[in-house]
Amino acid sequence: MLEHRAVLWTPVALGFSATLAAGLATLVWLIQLTRMDVPREVFQITRARIIAPFIMAFVTPFAVLSWIPWILGGFSFFIVSEPALFFGFSGVYIIAMSFWFPICAMIIRHTKNRHIIRVGLFCLMYFSAYSLIMIIWGYQEFRI
Repeated sequence: MLEHRAVLWTPVALGFSATLAAGLATLVWLIQLTRMDVPREVFQITRARIIAPFIMAFVTPFAVLSWIPWILGGFSFFIVSEPALFFGFSGVYIIAMSFWFPICAMIIRHTKNRHIIRVGLFCLMYFSAYSLIMIIWGYQEFRI
């Protein structure tokens, strides 16, 4: 049986709120750095700026079941055999990639030759998305 539990009034919500706040603050910092640059240089399509949104869309959490995030990429292996589901999933995946592209482009633009910071910012953006889902929708708990 699935039970819906809200995270708003638990002590865990403070951690999720802090992670989300750090992700939003980083996003504001990246936008402020980008305002001084020419948009063509920031959003110029390169190999890294295509691979990064592809990976971020692959691991984007969209639901949480028993504290385990369900990612978009996990469902791609199950729907390959059904063409209608595959094309529908491809549309959702392209939307997720278009959401992540500006964020990834700004991270890549402003962290040249600092690969550890780049990986840390990508991880922060992932956990911020996870925190946002946990704060908005809570989590589903599976009990037998």
